[in-house]
Amino acid sequence: MDLKQVLRGYTLYPGADIQTFLTTGTWYRDPGVEFVLAIVCGGGGGGGGGAATAGRSGGCGGSCIVEVVDVRSTSSETVTIGGGGSGASDGAGTGLTAGAASSFGALVTADGGGAAVLTENSVTVGPDIDHYGSGAPGRGGSPISSADDGSAGAFGAGGAVGGGVGANAGGGGGGSYGAGGAGGANEIAGVNAAANTGGGGGGGGKCAAANKAGGNGGSGIVIIIPLARLVTLP
Repeated sequence: MDLKQVLRGYTLYPGADIQTFLTTGTWYRDPGVEFVLAIVCGGGGGGGGGAATAGRSGGCGGSCIVEVVDVRSTSSETVTIGGGGSGASDGAGTGLTAGAASSFGALVTADGGGAAVLTENSVTVGPDIDHYGSGAPGRGGSPISSADDGSAGAFGAGGAVGGGVGANAGGGGGGSYGAGGAGGANEIAGVNAAANTGGGGGGGGKCAAANKAGGNGGSGIVIIIPLARLVTLP
């Protein structure tokens, strides 16, 4: 993410507080502030549970939107923090739930990351990353391919693939504001993404009992930074 491009023509507002929301709350505009930089990230999707046949995919990272917003017409906004999705608790290749959206009032909304999905033609595929996430999930192991790391998001790295080769490893969760959860190795569950990262949960590794869970996605985060617009005099 190139913040210099986003902030072109703006600078930090002197003396105003940067507000970071880890849970749902209310933002109040400081007197004199007309513009803010809003960083809004949805919750990450849940990872797939390891099966007896192969490791599974991690979930997508939540969408992360970075935008300059005109707040002159408002005095306060409700900030909603989306929860992370749940990983599958058994051998299901599909993550249990997607991440929830985060928002800065009605001004900016960031979708939650998609949950991991089942295999198609023996290759584990990820959800609709264009809509659901900043970072694509790592593909789980399969009989014909090795597992993958999750893709990086706006600020955070993708989760690492689980150890092992071929069908054994679970794929890493996609990144977002922070890193996705790591995939599980053979007989190991996927790792939960940390709270307020928006990262996807890691996929569970291959397991004989088909009960290695996928990791949970991380909850979202919202950061509001007051700005002043630069004026170039002739």
